[in-house]
Amino acid sequence: MEIEVMPSEGGEPASVSEVVGALKKVGFETKLENPNWGCWIHLSGYQTSISVDLERRLISRACLEIDDADPDEVQSKLFAAFAKLGWQGEDEDGPFRLD
Repeated sequence: MEIEVMPSEGGEPASVSEVVGALKKVGFETKLENPNWGCWIHLSGYQTSISVDLERRLISRACLEIDDADPDEVQSKLFAAFAKLGWQGEDEDGPFRLD
């Protein structure tokens, strides 16, 4: 399942270190991969990954690519991490709060 997350209206992009720090606070170990075709944050021990729009070390949008094989807690922990940054989610039904 793919879920887009981005700053709430009027919110600011987050630095890579802010996003990685928020993910660590909810218990994820991360690895940042920045190949030529895009930037990814991988969660150690999980199949779920996060592709990010990165410009000048700021993330303005991310796509949570949640793998069905991972436990349900992965989604709730991701939502908690991005909610602490003041971000919102968006899916096929439109924008929604992450908290």
